[in-house]
Amino acid sequence: WSSDVCSSDLVRWNSAWQAEWDTLYRRLGLAEFQRTHTAQHKAIVVAITERDPAAASAAMQTHLATIQSAMTTAR
Repeated sequence: WSSDVCSSDLVRWNSAWQAEWDTLYRRLGLAEFQRTHTAQHKAIVVAITERDPAAASAAMQTHLATIQSAMTTAR
């Protein structure tokens, strides 16, 4: 975040994002989505722990693509 973003802007953005996220979970089914995200988070942590920046980057890109896809198709 840039230094010119005030905390109230962050609160509003976070509230809007959280509402979108909650809607996404309800539409996709919490259990399946949670399993996918848990596995992806684990892959990210393992790559970081192993000090493998290429694997960490790839795991994070996969995770972000999953979220983007879910958010755009669940509308």
